[in-house]
Order: sequence, then structure tokens, then C-alpha cells
Amino acid sequence: MRLKRLMTSAVLLCTAVGLTACGGGGGGGAAEPRAPIRVTIEADSTNLLSNKGEVFYEPGTDFATNVRVIVRNPDGQSVVDGTTVGLSVATSANGRFSTTDDLRTQTTQIQVPTVAGEALAVFHTLRGTGNTVLRATVSDPQSNQNISSEVTISIAEGPDGVNRITLTPNRLTIPARPLGVPIFANSPYLAEVDITYREADGRIGAPQDGEVAISINPVGIAAFSTLDDPETDDVNEFFVLFGNAPVDLAAGGKIFVHAEDRPGIVTVSASAQDTVSGEIFDAQLEIEIVEAAADGRPASLSFALPPLPQYVQGAGGTSAQAFEVFVQDGAQNFIEDPAPGTNNVFLEIFTESPDSGAVLRGTNNSGTPVEGTSIALATTGGIVSASLVSGTEPGLVRIRAAADAADNNVSNGIEAAVVSESSAVISDGVPFSVTLTSIPINSLTVNPVDPSVVITDDNGFPVEPNATYSLRVNAIVTDRFGNPPAQQVQLQAGLIDAPISGFPTQGAGTFDLSGVDGDPFEGGTGFFAPTGEFRTAGGGAGPGDTLVLFGKEVVGNADLESARTVAQVVDQTNINVDEPFNFNATVGGSIDNGPEIPYVIGRATTGNIESAFVTDSNGVATTLLNYPVSQLGRTAAIYVQGANGGLGGAGNLATYADAALIRYPGLLPLSLTATPDSVPANVPSNVLVCVEDAATAPIRGQFIGFAFSELEGTGTVDGIPGSGTVANPTGADGCTIAVVETAGVGTDASEGTLTFFTGDATATVTINPPSSAVLQASPSSFRAGPSLTTATSTLRYLAGGAPVAGIAISGTCEVSDGFLSIIDQPALTDDNGESVVRFSVQLDDGTFGSNVGEGTCTFEASDGTSVDIEFQGFDTCANQVNVSPAPPPGACGDVMTTSVSLTAEFDQTIAALGNVTISATGAAISCVFNAGTSTVSGTCADTSIPTNTTVTLSLSFANAADESDFMMNGSWLGECASSGSALQATVQLTNDAICRVTF
Repeated sequence: MRLKRLMTSAVLLCTAVGLTACGGGGGGGAAEPRAPIRVTIEADSTNLLSNKGEVFYEPGTDFATNVRVIVRNPDGQSVVDGTTVGLSVATSANGRFSTTDDLRTQTTQIQVPTVAGEALAVFHTLRGTGNTVLRATVSDPQSNQNISSEVTISIAEGPDGVNRITLTPNRLTIPARPLGVPIFANSPYLAEVDITYREADGRIGAPQDGEVAISINPVGIAAFSTLDDPETDDVNEFFVLFGNAPVDLAAGGKIFVHAEDRPGIVTVSASAQDTVSGEIFDAQLEIEIVEAAADGRPASLSFALPPLPQYVQGAGGTSAQAFEVFVQDGAQNFIEDPAPGTNNVFLEIFTESPDSGAVLRGTNNSGTPVEGTSIALATTGGIVSASLVSGTEPGLVRIRAAADAADNNVSNGIEAAVVSESSAVISDGVPFSVTLTSIPINSLTVNPVDPSVVITDDNGFPVEPNATYSLRVNAIVTDRFGNPPAQQVQLQAGLIDAPISGFPTQGAGTFDLSGVDGDPFEGGTGFFAPTGEFRTAGGGAGPGDTLVLFGKEVVGNADLESARTVAQVVDQTNINVDEPFNFNATVGGSIDNGPEIPYVIGRATTGNIESAFVTDSNGVATTLLNYPVSQLGRTAAIYVQGANGGLGGAGNLATYADAALIRYPGLLPLSLTATPDSVPANVPSNVLVCVEDAATAPIRGQFIGFAFSELEGTGTVDGIPGSGTVANPTGADGCTIAVVETAGVGTDASEGTLTFFTGDATATVTINPPSSAVLQASPSSFRAGPSLTTATSTLRYLAGGAPVAGIAISGTCEVSDGFLSIIDQPALTDDNGESVVRFSVQLDDGTFGSNVGEGTCTFEASDGTSVDIEFQGFDTCANQVNVSPAPPPGACGDVMTTSVSLTAEFDQTIAALGNVTISATGAAISCVFNAGTSTVSGTCADTSIPTNTTVTLSLSFANAADESDFMMNGSWLGECASSGSALQATVQLTNDAICRVTF
């Protein structure tokens, strides 16, 4: 039995290990041959198109396909990773291979390693067509044989290749530019060439860096220029000639080829690099420069009519405008002047009204002054001079000039006319419209406590601000034809900022006495609004309040844009104003469109505006809007209005106005902070978001936008998913609380980001996955100036969104300029997971603004979780509105200046004295009183002397006797009295000083 069991076991063992020696025939027989590996090649697409342009294409198009090679052992298992697969194409003209991670490098043979039994590559077609075979070859390590597999790709005729760069000229032949003829717009000696860059699929695109390299050859025959770059104020690129230069397509893909003074053929070449494939493409264009036609016959006429305003007779403005007409031949040479008594230019005008009264004036070739709607004149040096004289009717005037190319003579008729036209507008000069312009750059200023203090630093901010801003408000007045008024115009500005509700808790605030259904009585003083609550809303309106109508907001009511003073509140829906409204008759006939005009009623209680101001010669006027820093973000209505002479019947405007709703603005750039800057996922968190202007003044009533990104789950702010606006606007402190909630964020998720934004200012909050511990800091950022101060932040440790007590936290700080240190290392976290840390900070080098510093304090919990607290240097010299104490005078590099004024009083004539000279050291004062004049009481002064300067004043006399007499009888008075001597007086300036000398 035991032997039988042993034999059975032996049989089972042989079966298990599969050894041939265990079977019959003994152990000396040969092993059976092993089956080879199996190789299969596949292509996503076997029908492709030829790539005639041989440009770069990605898989998924008709010009490229993914190729997959599957390699298996005989038992069906994948071969070991890294097995080399060789790929080749039978016909090299038909295509090339690339790896999947480097599509740009292509070759007819390629080696690719396997991963999980597969090797991947990409096949790209070229110009060739027909069938081509792709072969995959793998070396079998057991049999030392090469195992292959093939797939056939059919390549059909593809579309013609795309011209990646196209040069399109407006002309291929231009005349040579004669010596001395300058470059000018629309010159006959230039050709405009448009440059277009296309992607491989024919779409308009952009090359590498957005630039195309342009060159021209030979440069002795022509050169090129580009469009003017509006950002370069000191140069106009149209007039700068190049032989080669890059052209920015984003700034306008156009060049101008300018001919030089000799004929020939030039080649314009363009090249650019593709942003995807890296390939370089080029294009060429030939332009011929031909001999100019210098035959002395008129070939072109051009006007030089200055674009200056012109007005009807009696308007008070310019009523005659001189202009010139240039007459040139085909070579753009000025033509020869005609013989005496012969005229060679015919001028005529065409007006909208035949009785406009407008005429042309000039002097003909006989020396006779001529005037009329048509006149014949002669050139002088190839130029005709004439004047357009206004009549009594405004309107458009067309001016036509004609010459005769046959004989350069119009006195005998015109056989071959060469014609050119221009036009001018003759205005009535009567103010018709006023427009509040956009706020200009640097229009907002910070006001000082003492307006007499002179500041000379670059920032222009006062050392002692008074917590108010002034905004420069511009308005432009035009007549009905778009010209400035013929004479200066006085305008009235006004402001309404109360009563309002909802500021800042609901935003900028809403006017209580407002609506969109205002109905003024055209030509009358009544005003009606069906939904009005004029006796109760906001405490009610009253006499002296201002009604502002936004008539321009509704088509057909622009004439009713106006401001009127409330004279009487009749009832809830009706009021009377102090002067009639316009007739709403800009096109003739009064129009009543009913209750549809937006309006505001109120008064100014917070800010003020300089009400009266006058236009300049361009019709532009400027006034100042002043308001306190505490009201930044508050809504207000401003208006500007002018009067043009009373009603006088329908169609004659009584007033013209423009009105706008604004918010009291802060200084740019704005600053936005979010605290804490890191919150745990899947747990509600409150984030404090604050916005300040450049002077650290809070912006109130501001709605803050938000957007999640890279979040592996869902996120809401105040219940709003994805992106939107925080529910509550910023409050009096410029801050609002955003409730941040996320859900579905896995423990292995990456960090997400929540970005808050307003204008160009942003602040980000990191969303940490729930598996991560979070160390928060509140606040997580500080702004500090050069004065040593203390800052406090609360650190909070959370795990899984829950606070953890007993966590040890330590921190270190780094600072660029200034001082930053931790006063006491934070204690172990309490039951709320919190620990307080205090800092001592001074962020600059102590020179007030010259080197603003910044610093970072990094705190790390015992498990390695960390948080950064940022400290940003605060330029107290540039931003002093909310800084206390203010920097000391002179600390910011500003020069506090005073002045010294010297008054000389003499009780006898200079003739009796002789010449007297008064000079000074430390000040630019030198006064000479000349003998022979009458009794003198003169003043000389220096008004820009730095504070604390010591000034010594000296007297000198032409006659020694006079000097002795003064030393006995003269005296110094004023600030010089206490320190004066006989001939000199010294004063140290702490304020403006007046020194007097008497004799």
C-alpha cells in the first residue's frame, strides 16, 4: 500500500511540473519546440488623405492615425514591459511615424517600447498617394527570430496645401518717389500689403509670439513701415522705414512699401514659426517700382483744409477759413504756374441751402480779387490759395476743385478734367448738447488739511490728508453740427446723494425719490410720476430739492435730459419746478411720450461739487466733485447743464444737460483680501472678504464676485454654486462674510481654489481635501508702514473640519526691508483649536516709502501642517488717508516750502539816494531800485524756499553817504526786525515771512 501511494504521488508530480522525463521513454529525450510570440498591428483608420502641404496634423484628422502594436507570449500573456517594437513604412514618400508624446519628430522608422503588452505610435501622411504597408517587428528572445505583422493604409488624394502666410498688396506697381518728396498717408509712392497667417486647417491664426518677420530686398529701391503703435507717443511708426523688422499681427497685420527714387523690382519676404509644430513658413511678393510720369500736366489735386471749426456770420466765432489746393503731375511734382492772365484751377461750392450766403474768395492771375460760389484762380508754385467765407445759414459745404490735364488752363474751358473734392461744416455756434466725459487718468486727488502746503513728491499726496477726495469731472459742449460753441459757455453742475436707502448693507444704495415713469410737462413747469411718493418716500421732497431727468436713456426724450429745482410738492405724484421744461422738439414739433423717463429727486448732504464753470476754446469744461472717504462706494447723481437763451417757442431748447449715476470712487488699484486663505472641504466655513482702495480706505457697498476652480466636487458661496456674487455687499469696514461650502470632495482629491474678485483685484482661498489637516490664520495678511507696531492673528487647527486641542505650533519670519518678529510663540491650541500669536512689525528701512518691505511668517503644527501670514509694506508717503500718525514733514522726500517776501519802503526819492540793491543768501532775491525813479515802495520775493532755511538779506548803496545815512536812520521790520543789523538781516523760515526795510 505504501509503494502504491508513492507511485501515485510521483505521477501527480510529473503531471504538475510537465517534465517530459517523467513519461515513458526515459529521461534522455529532446524538449518539444516553444511557440513564438504573437504580434498584431492595428490602425485607428486605414483610409487617409495625402498631406500636400506637409504640415503638422494631430491624430483624429484625415492626415494622421494612431497605430497600436499588440505583443503576446504564446500563452496569451503580455510580454514584459519595455519590449522593443520596430515600426517602418514601406513607401517613405507616403508617410512617417512619431511617438505619441512627441508628434513633431517624425521618421520612416521608429522603435517604441511596450507597456502592458502594447506599443503605441502615430502615422502621418505626406504627399504620396496609394496603398502603403506599415510593418511592426519584434525580436522573440526565446527563438531569436523576428516576428512581424503588417497593416495596409490607403492614402487618397488630399486637398491642396494651405498657404500659411499670405501677402496681399493693393497694387503691384508704384512709381518711384522723386527726391525731396516726403512720406505721407495715401501717397501714390507706396503700396499697402496685408499679412495673413493661417493654421493648418485654413483658419486665421497667430504664429509664434504673434509676429511675422518681414524683409525687403534690395533696400535701395524700396523700404517698408508699419502701422502707428498708439502706445508709443514719441514716434509714429508709419514714418519709420525698415529693411527688415518683425510685424505684430495683433497690432494690425499691415505694412507699407515705400518707393525710393529709382526703378526696379523688390522682393518682400515674410516668415513665421508655427506655435504647435515649430515649423517655419514663408512667403514672397514682388513689387515693381517704375519711372514716374514727370510731364508737367495736372494729374492729381489735393486739399489742405484745416479741420478747424467755422461758424455763420454773427455767431462770434471764425467765419472765414483759408485753404489750399495742391496741383501735381504724375510724378507728384508741382505743376508749372500758368501764363499771366490765365487761370488753371476752377473752384466751386455746393451748399444744402441755395441761399446760405457762403462764398469762395481768392485772387486770380490778373491780381483781381474774386468772390462767388465759383471762381477761377491760378497756382503759385503749384498751389492755389483761397478762403471759404460763411453765410448766414449753417450746414455742410462741398468744395470742388478742377484742373485741365490737357493744357493746364481752365480759362479756355476744361477738356480733360482732373477733379478733387473736400468738405467743411459751417456751424451755428449755438450750444446744443453737453456730455459728461469718462473719468480721466489721475483725475482723483487726496485733499490736504492745509491747501497752501506745496508738495513736490511724485505721488502728489498731501502729508496731512483731510479724509476727502476730489474727482475731476469733465464735460464737453457742442453745437448741433459737432463743433465747439462759437463763444465760451458757462455751465452749471449739480449733485444729489440723498435721500438713499440700502447703503452699504444692500450695495451702493437706491434713491428713495426715484422712478422710471417720470412725465415732465413739455414747455411747462409740472412734473408727474404715477408711482411717485413725493410727500413720504425718504422723508419726502421739498422746495429747493433738485429733480434730475435722464431723458437720454429713453429714445425720443433726449431733449428732456435736464435738472430743475423743486418749487412746490403738490401731492404724492405731482410737483412743480422753478422753470419750464424743454419742448422735446429737437426735430420740430413738441412730442409728449408720456410717463417713461427715469428720474431722481433729492439733495446733496454728503459731497459737494463746484457748480459754476466755463468751457475753453474746445468746448471742454472741468469742475471738481468733493466727497468724504467714509462714503466710498455710495451712489450719487451728478449733472451738468447750460442755458441757450430761453424757450421762444417749440424747437428752441431752453437748456441742454447731461446726467449720470455714479458711485463715489476710491483710488486705484484696489486691494482684496480673504481670511482665512485655506478652508477644509465638505465643512461650512466663513471667509471674511475685504476691499480697500490704494490709500487703504474701505470700499463700502461693493459686491464681490467669486469662482471655484480645480475643485473635485461641488462648491457654493452663500448657496450659489460654481461662480457668482457674494450675497452681501461690503459693509462700513469694507468687508463681507462669505459662507463657503463644498461637498463630494474625496479624501484623495487635490486642492481646489476659490477666487474672489472685484475689478482687477483678486484674493484666493485654498480648499483642502477632508483627509488633510488645516492650519488657518485670521487675519492671514497685514499691511504695515515704517512705524513699529504690533499685529495679532488667531491660528486655528482643524482635522476633518473639526477643531483639535493641544496642538503645538511654532513659527519663523522672513522680511526684506524693515523688522518683523514673533513676540511670543503660540501656545497649545485650546478647545476651539485656536492659539493667538502677536507680531512686532516695521516694514521699510525707516526712510518712509523709499524702500517698502514685505515679509512672511510661516507657522507649522507638530504634524507638519503649515500656514503663511503675509505682511505687505505700506507706502505711507503715497497712501496717507488712513495713516495715523502721518509721516513727519519732509520724511517722504517731499519738500515743504515756505516763502520770503521783501518789501522796501523809502521815504525819499531814489534820485536823492542813488541806486539801492537788496540781495540775499539762501534765497533767490535780488532787487535793484534805480536812481531817477519816483518814490519806491517795491516788493521782491522767492516763493519756493525749503522749510527751516536760513536767509540773510543785505543792502548795498551806490553812494557811501547814503549807506551811512541808512545805518543811522534805516530799520528792518517784520520777521527780520528782531535779527536785523544795519545793513543785514537774518531770518530762519518756519513759515512764510515778510521782511520790510524803511529809510
